[in-house]
Amino acid sequence: MSSRQSVILRQCAKNRSEEVAFGRFVNNPSVTPSLMIQSACERTAAQSKGRDVLMICDTSTVGFGINSKAKGLSEIGDGRGQGFFLHPVISMDAHTHHCLGLASAQLYDRKKYAVDKAQRRRDRNREKLEEKESYRWYEEIEKAVSYNQGAKSQTVVADREADIYELLVLLTALGVDFVIRSSQNRKLKEVDHNKLQQALDAQPLQGQYSMALPATDKRTAHTAELEVKWVTIDLARPRSGTGTKHLVDRQKVTVIEVREKPASVVGKEKPIYWRLLTSHSIQSMDDALRIIGYYVQRWVIEQVFRTLKKKGMDVQSAQVSNAAALKNLTALALISSIRVMQLVQARDEPQDLGIEAGFEPKVIKVIERINPQLEGNTEKLKNPYPPNSLSFAAWVVARLGGWSGYASQRPAGPITMWNGLRRLNEFVQAMDMLNLHSEFEGDVYIR
Repeated sequence: MSSRQSVILRQCAKNRSEEVAFGRFVNNPSVTPSLMIQSACERTAAQSKGRDVLMICDTSTVGFGINSKAKGLSEIGDGRGQGFFLHPVISMDAHTHHCLGLASAQLYDRKKYAVDKAQRRRDRNREKLEEKESYRWYEEIEKAVSYNQGAKSQTVVADREADIYELLVLLTALGVDFVIRSSQNRKLKEVDHNKLQQALDAQPLQGQYSMALPATDKRTAHTAELEVKWVTIDLARPRSGTGTKHLVDRQKVTVIEVREKPASVVGKEKPIYWRLLTSHSIQSMDDALRIIGYYVQRWVIEQVFRTLKKKGMDVQSAQVSNAAALKNLTALALISSIRVMQLVQARDEPQDLGIEAGFEPKVIKVIERINPQLEGNTEKLKNPYPPNSLSFAAWVVARLGGWSGYASQRPAGPITMWNGLRRLNEFVQAMDMLNLHSEFEGDVYIR
C-alpha cells in the first residue's frame, strides 16, 4: 500500500492471485485494526527510547456516503452519512519535531444517545468519563504510554475537543504532561477571579514574537505578530451532573494566551487566538515559546488526515464490501500516511535516520540510479544529502512528485510526496521488467 500509494486491492496487487490473497487478508476475522496498530506502535516505541516525546492526538471522520454498499457501517454526521471514526496518537521528538511513528489508534463507531437533545445532555452529565465516547482521549494515551515506557518524558498535545476536566485529572495521575487548547472559560478556585479569562485579562503582556503562518483554506500565508501572557491557576471541578463528583475539586494548570496583533491580520481574516492549558512550569518567555511550539506541532496530524483521505490515499475509495474490511484497510492506510509524513519531514529537515529506515534494498537501488537524472548542472539543483540518509531518498521522491528542486521554493508537502512515491514505484516496476537489478529478490515495498 505504501509503495503503490493506493487502497484499491487491484492496484496494490501484481496479479489476480495476489489481489485475491489481499482480499482474503483484509476480510479475515482474525485480522483486526488493533493488531496491525499494535505492531506499528511497537516499532515506534523502539524509536522513542530516551527521547522527550510529544503525543499528538485528534479525531477524524472516515465517511463513505449514505449510499455506500458496504455492510455494517454506522451512521455519522447526524444520519447524513455512513462510516466510522479514527482517533490516532502520533509520536514526535519534542526537540527535533521529527515524526517517530504511530503511538496508538482507535477506530470506533459512535455511541447512540437519546434523540431528544435535552435528554442526551442529562444522560451525558450522569456518566463518568470512562462511560463516554470522549474516554478515547485517555484510553489511547494510556496505551501509548504503556508502549513508550522507554521514553524520557511524554507530553500530550491536543486541540479544543480534549478540554475535558476529567482528562486533565487523569493525565496528571498517569504522570503525563499535557498541552491542550482551551475551549471553555472555566470557573476557578481563585478568590480574586471567577473565570479563566478574567485571570488572563488581569495579567500584563509578558512577551512578543513573530511566526510565519502557512496558507490554509481559511487563512492567507503571512507573518503573524503575536503577544503572549500566562498565569498559573486552579481550575474548579465542574458542578453540572453527577459524573465528576468522584474527582478532585481543583486541577492546577498554567494558561498561556497567544493573541495576534490587529496590524498583522490579513484583511478580514480571523486573527490567531490560542488559550493553552499546560501542566508544564512556565517561568520565562523561552518556556512559553517552547510550549507554544509543542502545540504548533499538532498540524502534523492534520497533514496525516489529509494524506489519508481524498487528497492522498483516498481511503474512501476502498472497494471492499463490509465495515470490518474497511477498518482494516483504514488502519493500513493510516500507517502508510504517517510514513509519507516522515518523508516530508526528512526533506524539510535532515534527520538522524538512515535510508534503510524507510526503504527496502531493492528500492534503494532504484533511488540511487535515478538521482543523477533529477539533479541539475548547478549546485543548487544537486541532492545535498548523504546517499545513505533518509533525507537523500526524500529529496528524490519530492523531485519525482513535482517539486522544483530549489531550496528557496516552497518545500514538498505530503501530496507531492504521495505523487513521488507512485512514480518511484513505476520506476521500480520498469527496472524489474528490464532486469536491471536482478541481484535483489522479493517484493517492492516501503517498510
